[in-house]
Amino acid sequence: MSEEKKKGNVFSRGDTDEEKKARYSAGAFISIMAMIVGGLFMVAWMPTVSRLLGSSGMSTVGAFTGLLMSLLTLSAIGVNNAITTFVSHNYEIAPDEANRYVAGGIQLFIYISAAVLLITGISAAVVAFRSGIGSGNFVLTVLTGVTIVVTLIFWFVNAILSGYNRMDLTAVANTLNPIGMLFGSVGLVLLARAAFGKGSEFEVVGGCAGWLVGAMFASAGAILVYRAQAFYIPIGVCFKENAGKEVYKTMITFGGVAVVAAIGHSFLTNIPPTIVTYAANLGWIGTGVSDGLRLSGYFSVAYLFSQVMVLIMGFTQPLLPSISEAHAQGKTELVQHYATVAMRGGISLVLLAVTIYAAAAGQLIQVMNGPKFPADQIGPVTLTYTFGQGLNMLFFVVINIFFAIKKPAFAAFAVLVSLAVETTALFGLSYFTHDISTIVFGLVAGGVTSMSLGIFGIYKVAKLKIPVLTYLPGFAATAITIPVLLKFFPKDVHVKSMLISTIGGILMWGLIFVVSGGLKSPKPPAEKATIQSA
Repeated sequence: MSEEKKKGNVFSRGDTDEEKKARYSAGAFISIMAMIVGGLFMVAWMPTVSRLLGSSGMSTVGAFTGLLMSLLTLSAIGVNNAITTFVSHNYEIAPDEANRYVAGGIQLFIYISAAVLLITGISAAVVAFRSGIGSGNFVLTVLTGVTIVVTLIFWFVNAILSGYNRMDLTAVANTLNPIGMLFGSVGLVLLARAAFGKGSEFEVVGGCAGWLVGAMFASAGAILVYRAQAFYIPIGVCFKENAGKEVYKTMITFGGVAVVAAIGHSFLTNIPPTIVTYAANLGWIGTGVSDGLRLSGYFSVAYLFSQVMVLIMGFTQPLLPSISEAHAQGKTELVQHYATVAMRGGISLVLLAVTIYAAAAGQLIQVMNGPKFPADQIGPVTLTYTFGQGLNMLFFVVINIFFAIKKPAFAAFAVLVSLAVETTALFGLSYFTHDISTIVFGLVAGGVTSMSLGIFGIYKVAKLKIPVLTYLPGFAATAITIPVLLKFFPKDVHVKSMLISTIGGILMWGLIFVVSGGLKSPKPPAEKATIQSA
């Protein structure tokens, strides 16, 4: 090991398997911490914008958010996943080859951005010349395209940093994004109100535009930390570098299959508010369009509060490069270790969130968002939504495992089946029940499908294991904690009871989890941790 690596931090070392395990654990920890810090600003963003715009306005913001995230994944066409996968695959065994993938990825980003802006311009022109479409929709169309391009900068630079296993650096942009969102949305809503009056369509545009401001913050941070690294390759050098048709073909072929899984998963987790808002506009929800939009606003708020499940990405961000590197070197025990830790952490987060929301979701949202979101109505919807979203985000762990072992086809198949189930369930329940507390189970149907297929794939396709005893303490802690909280903790809607329920739930769950052996998970025998060759 070189003296430089001996003196470096945990992210710059990694010659031995133990150092690589430590690097993965540190990467997961710092990614989750960055998301928690950023999540505090996201938590502030949700009730602040909800209070400014009301339930109907949040219906539009939720639909815009879900559509934006889905279009972002479509626009990236999987190249960001390919960058991380093939840079991490090569940077230890063939550094020059890793650089070719960095150069090819940046070149493809420029071409993708040009295509997005062209399509945006055409779409905006169509909207502008159609009668009956307000100027706010024209601005939203332009906003969508520009936000996609700026966000892709953040995504692609972070993909390069992830390829080099520098989760300490990717954390910068991940933290800055929600900070920019909060200040951007609030400032632009207030600016629109001052310029056009309260209740104008541009208030909603301002709320949506916070995503662009957040992307600007994140992109600037990602670029600055990337430029400061020894492995930084300037854009000019990237375009002088002959990446070669082979690199383009590999990235686009891999990315093409991976993007089916990535797009499908993005739709799986982000499109439900758009579907429900559409169903509300058709008059399928509630007692009419106005009532339906009010109820779909509840659904959108539940979607935003379920984003706590994004914390699972703290385990997946270092997972893809870590498994890809280990897989390239044939270290199957190391692959199993990473997969086990990620699944254990993801399941624990889902169960903890369910425990807290079962005790306090309704109170939490009513206290933060105001009386327009009554606890007895919004609480059950948010709890159910978060459980379904948690299953879908656990499936994201599985997807990244398949990306890392260069088998994206199964992930794509499983996602498409799950998306078909979820979409059919949401539309069907909207049409037949009209009840938002029932419609939300369409999301659970998608989550159950995705994780069922995911578990099958882990065992049968990836030839990995999920040691069951690892996860039983978490289930036991949840099963004991929820009924105790519902029985003994106060349910009046005020700040004191909300804090008692939330903090009490966390402490009780944590205590039971630790006492029942949750931190002493069994490791699968190395000889059983086999994996098929790519």
